[in-house]
Amino acid sequence: MPSLLLGSLLSGVAVSVATTATLAGMALVEGKRAIQPLNATSHWYHGDPAGHVRRFDAGHTVLGYATHLAASVFWASSFQAMRKIAPRRAPRAARRCGGPDRRCGRG
Repeated sequence: MPSLLLGSLLSGVAVSVATTATLAGMALVEGKRAIQPLNATSHWYHGDPAGHVRRFDAGHTVLGYATHLAASVFWASSFQAMRKIAPRRAPRAARRCGGPDRRCGRG
């Protein structure tokens, strides 16, 4: 199962980076610091005030990103496992009609 593990890590890290960038951008739009969403993720350890920490620090930011990354890899592993169980199939209409070259009821 190394491919399941590798796929989970790669897609989890990619999603984590993309969502971190999105959250940072949205925080700036809302007039907050870009780091605040990561700090807020550490609320499970530091409590609700974690979301109000406006600076980088190991206790909030590193813990927050580690939590975010772990959750992303967890959900990516579920996705990757489902891909192994049920690989992508063509939509039912495409199978019934024989592919994109046929008009299949249109016309």
